Amino acid sequence: MPLRSPDFTAATELGLQLADTHQAVEQQRQVSFGASSRDFGSSGPPVSNMDTRYIFDMDSEGLPTLVDILARERSATIAMDAILRSEPLMRAINGDSADFPDGVTLLLPTNRAFNKLESLPEDLELVMRRHFIPQIVTAQDMKSGIEASAYQKLATLRFTSSQGNIYVQADQRSPVEVRGSGSQARGGIYFLVDELFV
Repeated sequence: MPLRSPDFTAATELGLQLADTHQAVEQQRQVSFGASSRDFGSSGPPVSNMDTRYIFDMDSEGLPTLVDILARERSATIAMDAILRSEPLMRAINGDSADFPDGVTLLLPTNRAFNKLESLPEDLELVMRRHFIPQIVTAQDMKSGIEASAYQKLATLRFTSSQGNIYVQADQRSPVEVRGSGSQARGGIYFLVDELFV
């Protein structure tokens, strides 16, 4: 059992419990992530306690889950903190959710997306749900112009491509570039976006 910081939360507990389902007891090579918190605006609270260290097992057999891969994604620590504090989203990236029987595609907002905001959205979990698609959507699917519904049909996501770049439009918002070729994991795939679908 890993050491726990004083800032240990229920969401962190859930993250560790879910990660434990894939642990090899004799071999526990672990990886952690976290970063300093950032204040938004002059009076707003910090985004979250990003000094908390999340620990995941990297020795599970077979293709890693999104949890395992995203633990290494340094450009999106704020979004990952929000996801880890939501039981349904955490279960989705761990491949342990009945809401995502066909897998999950995550359009992961980078820290740059959050830095563009003056304040954090009031219901961050609801915003993050708009970045989850309850099916696997590959880069090739996106280039072909697929349309998909976000988790719980909170947004309609339309994909287009132009000059080799892929873009996503969430409802009537401006199109946003989708970065990366899609990191495939067990039960899921993720791409990066530099905007929040608020």
